[in-house]
Amino acid sequence: MTKMRRTALTLLALALGFGSTAAAAVPAHSASAIRVGNVGQSAAGARALNDLSEFGVHIVKGSRINLVSAQSRLPIKIRNDYETDVKVFVWTQPAVLWISMPSATEVDVPAMTTITAKVPIEAIANGDAKIGAYLTSFSGVRMGTGVWVDINVERDIEPAILAGFFIVVGVLGYIGGRRMIGRRRGVQA
Repeated sequence: MTKMRRTALTLLALALGFGSTAAAAVPAHSASAIRVGNVGQSAAGARALNDLSEFGVHIVKGSRINLVSAQSRLPIKIRNDYETDVKVFVWTQPAVLWISMPSATEVDVPAMTTITAKVPIEAIANGDAKIGAYLTSFSGVRMGTGVWVDINVERDIEPAILAGFFIVVGVLGYIGGRRMIGRRRGVQA
């Protein structure tokens, strides 16, 4: 990406993030493209400027997530390739009815970094699910392309893990206590 194009995209992101009059003219439900530049541009140049999938702020596709409790926080990685901090909304929509989460979460993304946004999630049942996620600016313009996050919910496993942990600690404590008492008796005799 050339420096001039990166500067133009940075200025566009700032305009979209602060809700300037040019960004306010774009409807909030626009897919992932807006019209920028002169009408007389070539088709390739217009496509490159209109395509926000090359936006410098985007969600990084991750691996499958295992959720082992009824309530947790879903990690979503966001990459900012701009040389300035950006505020975005992370929109999430579960594909199943037994998962509850907020539809939008505000995130501050520092310049030239990848951060992990933590979105609250609550599961009512066990099973596999998909959660759709995408980013928008504060003025409602969609940034980049959306991703599907695959999760496997095993909400009943947390109490079993905790019970197993306490049993192991108890058994090890009992064995250690017996050995210590046996050594003291052997030393005193």
